[in-house]
Amino acid sequence: LPFLFVPINAIAYVGLKQTQTAQASSLLNVSRNLGGTIGICFAQTQLAGGLQRHQSELTQTLNPLDPNYNDWMQKATSVFGGQGDATTPLAVLYSQMQRQATMLAFLDVFRAMMVVVLVVAPLVLFMRSGKTGSAPSGGMH
Repeated sequence: LPFLFVPINAIAYVGLKQTQTAQASSLLNVSRNLGGTIGICFAQTQLAGGLQRHQSELTQTLNPLDPNYNDWMQKATSVFGGQGDATTPLAVLYSQMQRQATMLAFLDVFRAMMVVVLVVAPLVLFMRSGKTGSAPSGGMH
């Protein structure tokens, strides 16, 4: 991500007069903050929705009538032996299910980000080149 800011700043200042750089800097900072805020909100919303969706999908397979569920519960009960109460294996199973649902939700968010990058990256080819030597000489952050 840090490697993106230098080219974005360089492209933003191309073709501007020295007197216009202050306004350009302000607009660039506002757009960067706004874009970051929108991106974080999008990712958080997708993550929360994905977590609920995957948790719902995974809990459908956790059925006491399922032989795999019963095998796992018997093994977990024998591992925990007399330690804790009878709900300890259920708590471990729920924790594992939550972990898997979270991982799947993060995977969905990363896939969505990948699609956005793949769609937006070719737009760089359509950027016009500005006048050479018109970028500010220093003081950019």
